Amino acid sequence: MSFGAPEFLYLAAAAPLLLLAVAILQRALSRKRLARFADHPLLPSLLAGHSPARTLVKNILLALSFALLFTALAQPRWGFKNEEQGGSGGDIVIAVDVSRSMLAQDVLPSRLERAKFAVLDLVDKLGGDRVGIVAFAGTAFLQCPLTPDHSAVRQSVEALDTDTIPLQGTNVASAISEAIAAYPSNAAHRTLILITDGEDLEEDGLKRAEEAGNEGVLIHTIGVGDPAGTTLPDPDRPGQALRDHRGQTIITKLDETTLKRVAELTGGTYRPLGTAGDGLESLRQDGLNNLEQSENKSTRSVRRPIERFHWPLAAALGLLTLELLVNTRRKP
Repeated sequence: MSFGAPEFLYLAAAAPLLLLAVAILQRALSRKRLARFADHPLLPSLLAGHSPARTLVKNILLALSFALLFTALAQPRWGFKNEEQGGSGGDIVIAVDVSRSMLAQDVLPSRLERAKFAVLDLVDKLGGDRVGIVAFAGTAFLQCPLTPDHSAVRQSVEALDTDTIPLQGTNVASAISEAIAAYPSNAAHRTLILITDGEDLEEDGLKRAEEAGNEGVLIHTIGVGDPAGTTLPDPDRPGQALRDHRGQTIITKLDETTLKRVAELTGGTYRPLGTAGDGLESLRQDGLNNLEQSENKSTRSVRRPIERFHWPLAAALGLLTLELLVNTRRKP
């Protein structure tokens, strides 16, 4: 047995204990109030119509129903089923620069936000290709593994910001390595779309791009920003430009020359993103190396666990119904 959301199991264990503790406390407070209302010898006659045993049964039923409800939320799974799944054979990894230079506003609302909008548009228009997301700055991180579930890809893209990678910089070599590691060893086509302003690229990036090209990885580069350069907004002083430790205004520029070289080393192309994401759209229309036209008509069997949440959910509803039917009154 496995669980899709195992964190709810803690609540499944804690909820019954909490409910029983509340019931015990409530019973103690009720007896204390009754003791102030009447003398102790009169209490049995006052409580003749109340059944402690039935109250205990109601509390136990309520506690068990809550435990089962949280168990259902934990998404229990047991057993497997085989599903036939087709695929294009194309794997596309999109690496997005999340360094602070991507906060520049030479494209609106910012380089990073414009890049995210363009990626979301691209994902919406892709067919059956699997897509993965890599975030990179001074290092790289696989934000979303390769998956045909484009809704999961969208969520990963929407979560990108400049705090995703604490180490600042623009380490393209790390982004390429992380993307290559995301591909399965038997991938028929491996395409990396690198979206960055290209600033602070080192020779390591060009060397790693050449190695990737030799390994059969095609890299398309998308440049974000203005080659003429612009200032960065200061997060601590709204409306002011960011300055370095010497008080000089920091200027960030799109490095098109290096990005073109990275693409050339792998047989890919360079495109500026543009103010409306036209670069990615033109790349898609050109077929992303004809990935969408090279659909593999064969199918493969995928073994998936069977969801069983409806069993504890049905039991919980049954116990709640039974709890409502139990009467705490008895005939004296």
